[in-house]
Amino acid sequence: MKFDKMTTTLDDAKVELLRQKIEEKRESLKNPEQLFSAFSVDQEKTEEYNGRQLLELIQNAVDAGANTVTICLKTKENLLEISDSGLSFSVEGIRSLMYPGRSPKRSGSFIGNKGLGFRSLLNWADCITIGTEVGTVEFSSELAKAFFNETFKDPLEREALLTQNGYPKDFIPVPVLGVPEFTPGIVEKTIRIHYREEFEKDIIAQLKSVDDRTILFLRELETVWIEIDGDKRTISRHMVVHRTEEWDKGVSYEEVSIGGKTWYTYSISGILEPEYCDPKRTGEQSYSVTVALCGDMEENRPDGVLYNFFPTLVSVPLPCTIHATVELNDSRNHLKPNYPANEYIISQLLGLLKLCSEQKVGADINRWLPFRILAPDRFPENPCLNMNKGLAEAR
Repeated sequence: MKFDKMTTTLDDAKVELLRQKIEEKRESLKNPEQLFSAFSVDQEKTEEYNGRQLLELIQNAVDAGANTVTICLKTKENLLEISDSGLSFSVEGIRSLMYPGRSPKRSGSFIGNKGLGFRSLLNWADCITIGTEVGTVEFSSELAKAFFNETFKDPLEREALLTQNGYPKDFIPVPVLGVPEFTPGIVEKTIRIHYREEFEKDIIAQLKSVDDRTILFLRELETVWIEIDGDKRTISRHMVVHRTEEWDKGVSYEEVSIGGKTWYTYSISGILEPEYCDPKRTGEQSYSVTVALCGDMEENRPDGVLYNFFPTLVSVPLPCTIHATVELNDSRNHLKPNYPANEYIISQLLGLLKLCSEQKVGADINRWLPFRILAPDRFPENPCLNMNKGLAEAR
């Protein structure tokens, strides 16, 4: 599925602003101390997100307001393309890619609040191009190499700098996302990743791992189209019922159809008190927790993980799928330790699990399901999650 170009006329002021921001970044990297420092931070952040590249692409689309995402892999061209129905990359969005940790997504309403995950695409790619609101922006290892050689023209100076900072001869210590090339124009809103062949199996594996649960908690996303060399599949999310539960007005109930299966979700949401809010973010900060049961009992196996919109690596051996907007570390796989809001959000999740058990939700799927929600066979100790005590008290 192709999406229309987002604009018909160029905003000259935004074109000039992006050029200015790119030039400012390039000038800063001409300072050897700033160059090596930026490269070190960039490498660290790139490695942390490895394994979640595809989720990052979907996340960016959802945060841009998309309800449809199309992902196309062309192995003969070593090319992965993603387009969506959301807003184009903005000038500030491109700027956030050049500076690790900087992001225009500062409110609590976005999935990705760090602006770091996109860097993980560099683990796959030789070259990435992004269709933005003002033209095409290209990031590549070749551009990084050209910048390094042009900035430090003397081979002996380059070698001395590399030796002083512990890098081998001919190494290129330039953050690839820090030295993009910009071509103004009206373009399609598409991200193109020219990947290295040795990562093709990983890309295919991540594409095949996208399933019903991937979009279960993305309420605004309706369809994900995936195509691998002409072999197409579609995952569609359709809300069947939405209401407030009579037994607790604070609980929102939805029936969602995905892939021919019906999911029953029970959610609580609210606004965090100031004592739990992240001072680095603006405006009200919200939270939500959800317990999801599938009409197909096979999907309720007690071998799952915690979801924060997308799956983490936090084990949750309950016969349901649970989602909580807890704060995660930079890898997006584990809970951030010693984070006040997480303890509060987990307490809300425990309260919701108790309510669901008391109201015998899921009993029509399996009569023991409401009881097993509070009595898992095993629950690994996790000081950041700490649900064992809460589940025992709820029983």
